[in-house]
Amino acid sequence: MRYIDLKKLKVSQNWLDAAQKACEEMKNAATHTERSAVIERHANLWTKLKSSLRALSYNKCWYCESWETRSDTAVDHYRPKNAVREAPSHSGYWWLAFQYSNYRYSCKYCNELRKNTVTGITGGKGTAFPLADEAKRVFNEGPVVSEDPLLLDPIVADDVELITFDPDGTAQPLWQIDEDPDLYKRAAISIILYHLNHPDLKERRQVTVCNEVTLLVEEGDCYFKELDAANQTAEYAFGRVSNKLRRMLAETAEYSAAAKATLRIYRDLPWVEVVLEAA
Repeated sequence: MRYIDLKKLKVSQNWLDAAQKACEEMKNAATHTERSAVIERHANLWTKLKSSLRALSYNKCWYCESWETRSDTAVDHYRPKNAVREAPSHSGYWWLAFQYSNYRYSCKYCNELRKNTVTGITGGKGTAFPLADEAKRVFNEGPVVSEDPLLLDPIVADDVELITFDPDGTAQPLWQIDEDPDLYKRAAISIILYHLNHPDLKERRQVTVCNEVTLLVEEGDCYFKELDAANQTAEYAFGRVSNKLRRMLAETAEYSAAAKATLRIYRDLPWVEVVLEAA
């Protein structure tokens, strides 16, 4: 997960006008069923923003950083629009259905319920939106700032730092439960609900990123030790390795957060620290 600056999203006035009109129609609906029908009727509104949302993350899912080799894509409503799994009596955050600030670009593996065949755990966000304190959940139209979501949000810079990765590609909470139980809980729940350890995804991270970073560090360190000997061949090769690592850490790269976490394992090497600082 990488930070997404939603302020960079370009939204036309025509879209804003259409969204406002849809909101007014929805507010005039008398029942939940009627509101849901309005939401469904105007689903093209968030579809129209899909390409712009995708561009903010360089075509990657905002949750798992996949370049959509895993599935089709969707525009996820961070706060579910029609129902909330943790609160059966909740009608969903229908008043946010046409608020682009509630949209997150997502692959279907992160957005839809799927069972992990290895662990037996069902992941995928679906209508889930857990809170630290259920008593603070907002049920009616209005501000939601009183809520304290457990799901990590890619548009919140501090949130994206709460997940790290093992060398085998496994997503893990950055903080241990005995270090900070609240931050641990948020990361652990998000890893499950965003299905960040789905076997296919974990293997892809390990093979394409984690293993590759480890091999590059081993290669780069061999060349680094030859630099003092004014070895031009070693200098060129070291530059090639360090540049490749920087490209893997760039926000445009697939699974760049996993690449950064793997490289941090070797930060006691002085040249690795330089690469990390430049990323």
